[in-house]
Amino acid sequence: MSENNILDVIRNSKKEIVLFGAGRGGRLIYNYLTETGISSKRIKFWDNYKKGVDVITSATIETPPVSVETDTEKYIICICVISPTSSELVTEQCKAYSCDIYSYTELVDAIRSETGGGLSWQEIEKTYDWTIHRGQILRIIDWIDDYDRTIIDLGAGEEYLGTLLPPDVNYIPTDYVRRSQRTLIYDFNKDPFPDIYADVSVLNQILYYPLDTKRFLKNVCTHTNRKVIIFTSVNTTDESVKYDYADELHANVKCPKFIDIIIDILNEFGMRMKKRIEGANFDGSIDKEIGLLFTRVV
Repeated sequence: MSENNILDVIRNSKKEIVLFGAGRGGRLIYNYLTETGISSKRIKFWDNYKKGVDVITSATIETPPVSVETDTEKYIICICVISPTSSELVTEQCKAYSCDIYSYTELVDAIRSETGGGLSWQEIEKTYDWTIHRGQILRIIDWIDDYDRTIIDLGAGEEYLGTLLPPDVNYIPTDYVRRSQRTLIYDFNKDPFPDIYADVSVLNQILYYPLDTKRFLKNVCTHTNRKVIIFTSVNTTDESVKYDYADELHANVKCPKFIDIIIDILNEFGMRMKKRIEGANFDGSIDKEIGLLFTRVV
C-alpha cells in the first residue's frame, strides 16, 4: 500500500491501533495520531519490556501476545521502535501476526508527506517528561562532594542537576540544542568532544545515543579529573538476549552485559568503579536501572 495512504487507512479504519514500542517513537506517533483526529480510546501500546500505563500518554501498555491470527480484523499494528537493530527484531516478531502492519519508516514517511516536514528530536521531545529523571539526579548529588568544583552534565536535558549545586560550583550542561543561556551545544555524533576538563562528568541515561560508544567513553575519561557518574538501564527479561547479537557495541546498550563492557572500558582509561546501585527503572518499565560511580586511579 502506498505510504501516502497509510494515515488515511488508519483514520478511516474501525480497528484498534496498536503502537508496538512504548518509547519515544511510540509516544511521538501517539501524539501525532491523537492530534490529527484519532481518539485515544482506539490506541494502546505493546511492549516487550513494559506493561501497565504509560507515564507520559496514560495509554495502556500490554505484553504482545504470541499471535493474533484469530483477531485479524481487530488490529492495525504500527511498529514504533526507532533503533534500526531493535526495529528489525520487532519486525521479525510481528511475522506471527496476520494484521495490517506498518513499519516506523513507513509511518515517518507518511507523516512527512502529510506535514511537509520530518520528525526531529525537538518534535519527539514534545511527548517527553523530563521530571522522570529527577530521582536519578538526587542520587547523583549524593556522589558529588566539596572537592568537585567543575561538573559537566553530558546530555543535560532540563539541566535540573544545576539547580541543586552550590552557586560557586562551575556547572556546564551540554545538549544538542540550547536549553538555557549556559547550555554548551554538543551533538554526540557530530561535534568534537568539548575541550573541557571537569572534576565530574555526568552521563545520565544518554549512552543510547553516541554511536561510537567506546570513543565517547574514552573522551569522557580523558577529560575527567576525579569522577565519572553513569546512570543507564538494561533489559531484565529473558527476551533481552535477542539484543545480544551484533558486533557493534552500540547495538547492545540495553543488554545486561553492556554494564560489564562499560566497566572494562573505563578501567582501560584510568577509572575504577567505586559504587554500583540497582533498582526499578525511572519510567515504570521492567528494565533495571544501574547507577555507577567511577573514580580516577591515582
